[in-house]
Amino acid sequence: MNRAWSASYARGLRLANAGCSVPYLNALPGRDRSYLRKLYVSQVGGYIESYAIDWGTSTGYVLALRVGTDYPRAIITSYELIPPWPDHEIDWDHNPEDVLPKSKVKCYAGLLKPRLPSILNERKLLYRGCPVKGLLCGRAWTPIPATSPRDRPAMAEITVVDGAGIRVSAPIQLTIYTAIRQKCRTRDSKVSRELEPVTEASETP
Repeated sequence: MNRAWSASYARGLRLANAGCSVPYLNALPGRDRSYLRKLYVSQVGGYIESYAIDWGTSTGYVLALRVGTDYPRAIITSYELIPPWPDHEIDWDHNPEDVLPKSKVKCYAGLLKPRLPSILNERKLLYRGCPVKGLLCGRAWTPIPATSPRDRPAMAEITVVDGAGIRVSAPIQLTIYTAIRQKCRTRDSKVSRELEPVTEASETP
């Protein structure tokens, strides 16, 4: 005999965390304040990857993030990334089109013009039931160390902070994408061009 499952906030929350749309989540029975998260942040899953891009003399960062709140509203006042390489100081003032490899731009079409930059940088409000997904892109003028393996992902950690000082962190898995510059001789001049992709870390599971 099939067992009947009753609807509950705990089961609905698991569905929401898995990426399912549950517009009636807060109306489900069993909702308790212990479930409420003032802020949450996670890496976008599925086929969407986050990257550390090896440009030889510098490193690009592309983080696919999801942020939200279970409270009526919340504001992110600051954020920080602990990169895999401690000497990397990242400038986050970059557009996705400036950092993403050209061959990858189409894969992120739904994340290129979202609200995430304004949520993180302009203190725009987050609302309950309306998580925001998007890309956080930056560049460190420091290369990935030559000793770091390129054939497996590197781990970082993102932390977001609200106005009350509450800190929420999540691990970020970075696929390493390698691009190099190759000098090509022509009869009249030397031309420097970027080849992409050259090598790429194996797909994340």
